[in-house]
Amino acid sequence: MSTTFPPRGAVLVALAVILGTPGPARAQPPGAGDLLEEVRQRIVVADQHATVEARAAVWRAALAFPLSPREAFRIVAKARDAIRDNPDISERCRTWIDEGLSVLLPDDPPAAPEPPGK
Repeated sequence: MSTTFPPRGAVLVALAVILGTPGPARAQPPGAGDLLEEVRQRIVVADQHATVEARAAVWRAALAFPLSPREAFRIVAKARDAIRDNPDISERCRTWIDEGLSVLLPDDPPAAPEPPGK
């Protein structure tokens, strides 16, 4: 016994009827509280993005380190500098990430390895 299904369009129409269709959105002028909340949300998103970027830089550096320690340190330093220069993140997040990445960076980056045979 084979089961037949209704046409795809009919299913979509039935879902639209069951779930209802949203009415037009009413435009409301933003209040002062709404703008402040929007700025806070943007800062939270920027903090999350900076944290993800810092963690990704640490992972990239860990992968690069066995082949090129200098490149690994460059990756971390570049991420640290980008976070220092980002005006969108909170000062608390900037300090936390900056301190965490700075721990990974030596005062003197490693010298380039000598070519073999010298």
